[in-house]
Amino acid sequence: MKRKILFFILSIFLLTSLRKDVSYEVKQKKDFEIFTQSLIDFQASFSINELEKFNFLNTYFENKLTNLQQFKLYSKYLSELNCGHTYILPSKKVFEEWVMMKKSLPFDYIIEGKKLIVKDLLEEDLSLIHIGKLKHQQNLLPIHAEILTIDNKDINSMMSRIGEFVSSDENDNNFKYYRTSQLFEFYRNLVFDTSLDSLRIKYKYNNDTVEVFVHLGYPPVKTINKRISKFYKQQEISSNKLGEFKIVNDKVGLFTFRSFKNSYSKRFYDFLDQSFLQLKEKKIQNLVIDLRNNTGGVMQYEFMNYFLSEKIYLGEYIIDKLRKNQSVDYLIKDQSFKNYKRICRNKKLNEIRLGKVYTNGQLKVNKYSGKIYVLTNEGTFSSASILACHLKTLANATIVGTSAGGSFYEGNSGSLNVKLPNNEFMFLLNPFKFRSHLSKSNNSVSIKNPDVFYISKGDLNDIYLILNKLNLN
Repeated sequence: MKRKILFFILSIFLLTSLRKDVSYEVKQKKDFEIFTQSLIDFQASFSINELEKFNFLNTYFENKLTNLQQFKLYSKYLSELNCGHTYILPSKKVFEEWVMMKKSLPFDYIIEGKKLIVKDLLEEDLSLIHIGKLKHQQNLLPIHAEILTIDNKDINSMMSRIGEFVSSDENDNNFKYYRTSQLFEFYRNLVFDTSLDSLRIKYKYNNDTVEVFVHLGYPPVKTINKRISKFYKQQEISSNKLGEFKIVNDKVGLFTFRSFKNSYSKRFYDFLDQSFLQLKEKKIQNLVIDLRNNTGGVMQYEFMNYFLSEKIYLGEYIIDKLRKNQSVDYLIKDQSFKNYKRICRNKKLNEIRLGKVYTNGQLKVNKYSGKIYVLTNEGTFSSASILACHLKTLANATIVGTSAGGSFYEGNSGSLNVKLPNNEFMFLLNPFKFRSHLSKSNNSVSIKNPDVFYISKGDLNDIYLILNKLNLN
């Protein structure tokens, strides 16, 4: 009798376990099914034929995967689309899993100017990062030190691996530096060997080069959270600004645009008119347009009318995926979604899905004809990189800084947010696409190379250093 009861209990246990595993597989595959169907329905230039290249991923979801493992698969998938607008965000569960691995460097550092720079550490994190370590194992790097190598790998060699899991246009690594700048240690853990307990670090500080072994453990969570919160808050503030304009030293005009998210209203166009009027009245012959860390927003076709008086072809803005009968259950109903719905209801836009864009061909009263300098870096993306392209190729502007992260040729836009129901991953899709006036060529990356090379030291309030570099002081 006891044997029968034991066998019954074991059978129930095995069936329950099997049901749980099957349920897990069903949930994983359901998420992936929603993910791929959303791409077909809402991602510009994406089709069922495009999907076939990734069918092999289905097999991975037959096994029970951690959130971190799933995130890695989705990230790899999206990076191969070569669209920097279309990317996935780590979820809270993914971050928690990374923290609990206890395989992180115990200090805070980010990418600045393609260098790894150690940042300040909150005192509240000291007890966390030293858990389980002896006194001699509690090595920390000095603030503002530059990390030269981690485990004998420099930043470029690490980024070549990390870049396989980060989205960009044209598979260009420049934007991948920007995308991973605030979470480099997370992405390093995502890619490299986590079986080690310590890593050899070579760093430079006060002109001295030092090598130390650093024991791994918890990352400084509170420091990272506070820093990233500040970073995104600053981005939000920048996105709500029209831009800034001033005249420096009575002889140089300076536009600073950190975002083009809201650069389309009458208020914005009045701001441009007034700024170019000042340039004309003060007879300014040198204009600097700072587009560094500007990840885009609204296309700046109107801006080009201040430089070109003829009717010039600027490119195309294409409404590629219009909503018909597609399910929107998993789309986040935010402002981007509302804008998308409004466009889909617009009959005129539905009839003209392929829109060629030209300058208006009218002579602007405040037309500018002096020298133009455009500042770019790896954070110059989307409409900002297209504006840099237009200014360079149509208005003979000089590019200053480092190569733009975005394409000078084409990209996607629209930014619809999708949230998967089970793993709770969020990713962005883009139903519209744009092209510049340039025909795609083999030098899609080299065309962005600056005419004057300049690396910011992390602070973008360095205009006087740039003016000295350009002999405009």
